[in-house]
Order: sequence, then C-alpha cells, then structure tokens
Amino acid sequence: MLSPFFESAYFVASEVAWIDIVNVNIHKGTTVEHLQDLLDVTPEETMVFGEGYNDIKLMTHNKYSFAVRNAVQEVKDAAIFKTRSNEEDAVLKTIIQMLALQD
Repeated sequence: MLSPFFESAYFVASEVAWIDIVNVNIHKGTTVEHLQDLLDVTPEETMVFGEGYNDIKLMTHNKYSFAVRNAVQEVKDAAIFKTRSNEEDAVLKTIIQMLALQD
C-alpha cells in the first residue's frame, strides 16, 4: 500500500511494530550531518549510538559509531564499535569512557 510513496518518502522499520516515514533522503544520518554543519563539528568529533534499523544510515556518517549489544545485526555490521546493551546504560558509560581518554 505504501509503494506509491517510495519516490517521495523514506521508509524504514525501526522496530517490530514501528515504521519511520520521512521525506526522501532524510534520515538520522542526514540529520546529524546537518547538525554538524550548524555546529561546525566534524564526523571525527561526533559519537553516534544505535540499535534499530533506522540507525543504520547513522552509523555510516561518523567516525565513532557504536552499536549497542542488543542492536539488530545490520546495525552491528554498520557500526565501527560495539558497546554494552541499553539495559547496561551503554550510551552514558561509553561517553564517560571516551571523555576520560581526553585527559
């Protein structure tokens, strides 16, 4: 039923019962690129984290891309790094560890 919209919209099943629908060529990756431009931040200065299908494009736009342990396999394959699961506060703990490396 959605096929008539494939030319004008980007569809991705982000969870079992969830579909993201946005303008074509807009996704988390392009959104982060836009924020990087606005804030004058490079991909080398950016950390991204993901677990669902809607995070795959996000993984390919940044040097520090992390898949959480409970991510779908496609996100794990796209990410450069793997980290703990969401249930283990993966994002917060990884950010703290990365900031500690700056000292």
